[in-house]
Amino acid sequence: MAKMVSRSGNPPAQAPARPAQAAAPNRAPQAAPPNRAQQAATHQARPAPAPAPRPAPAPAAASIRPPAAARPAPAPAPRPKPAAPSAEVETDTGQELIVPDQGGELVPAFMHEDAGMGMENIGREDVDTPRLKLIQALSPELESYDELRAGQFFHATSEFSFGEQFEAVAVYMEKTYILWRPRKAGGGILARAGNDERWSPGQGSFQVRLDNGREVVWRMAKTVRESGLAQWGTMDPEDSQSPPAATAMYNYVLVFPEYPDLMPSVFTFQRSSFKKGRRFNATLKSRAFERPHGKPLFGLKFLFKSVKDRNNAGQEFYNVDVSGNGLVTDPELYAAYKNLYLSFKDVGLSDQVIERLQDDDDEFGDEEGDERGREENDAQIPF
Repeated sequence: MAKMVSRSGNPPAQAPARPAQAAAPNRAPQAAPPNRAQQAATHQARPAPAPAPRPAPAPAAASIRPPAAARPAPAPAPRPKPAAPSAEVETDTGQELIVPDQGGELVPAFMHEDAGMGMENIGREDVDTPRLKLIQALSPELESYDELRAGQFFHATSEFSFGEQFEAVAVYMEKTYILWRPRKAGGGILARAGNDERWSPGQGSFQVRLDNGREVVWRMAKTVRESGLAQWGTMDPEDSQSPPAATAMYNYVLVFPEYPDLMPSVFTFQRSSFKKGRRFNATLKSRAFERPHGKPLFGLKFLFKSVKDRNNAGQEFYNVDVSGNGLVTDPELYAAYKNLYLSFKDVGLSDQVIERLQDDDDEFGDEEGDERGREENDAQIPF
């Protein structure tokens, strides 16, 4: 567009020069005797066209350059779009939640003071925290999504596959014990204990029918340790080789710097991946006490990668390895992750999020044996 304007602007600048040169010879025959006068007239005529062409291109060039400079501007804009969320932060004042701007949009300045207005009545119980799932060979999602494969990480709410690895920042961690009602008896949560390991309810008992048809009684106590329900041989008290009645799990809320349009989601280490979770915990603890400056959970980036593994029964499945991948260096993105941590710290994860984790049990097969020795491994962590 700018080139077209510049081309159409050149002819008018040359047109006045031709008449000026043609007029000088016409006057010359009439003033033949005084040759010096003719030369003087010629010298006077030449300066006249000279200013005309020279100023003409100058305005034309001035009118072309701004559009030319303005049009390339959108081209580089899409490139830093993934980093755009670090420049703007939206606040959900109803939940005191601060998350990276979804979709990389820049929030106009006139909206800043009204962030979250109108959402005051939306509480944590009204929001579904998505799950991040490592797909196994028996995962039902494989029947619904043709391009999904076992060994891929799947963001359920967004129906998005990360493939076999992704980068994430863990902004919140919650250790949970769940006493599940057997699936054939209806499934669901019978009792739950959080980071303090205190059961809710902390008294009474549950008479349940196991999936093998045997009826057993699980007796509650104030704490997980007192109840013993996280120990081997408690699912079926008559079978010392039976797995724990309660399932221990580490639930991490993850955010994705490379995919700012994805909602934070929960990734769970349980059953066969529980040991992997413990190793991840050990890595985090070591980073917390590094010298000269320890790091907070929400300031660390990690690479999550799926790997093939085998359980004690020789069954192959996909597990997860986690390795460090640098620090969060953008101050506004760091502030967003910190506020997200504070929000979850106040209220924790909802039962709705936890309840759906029982569906994962059948996808791994019989892998409970990988949790044995969990207590003995405590001595390997130096804190």
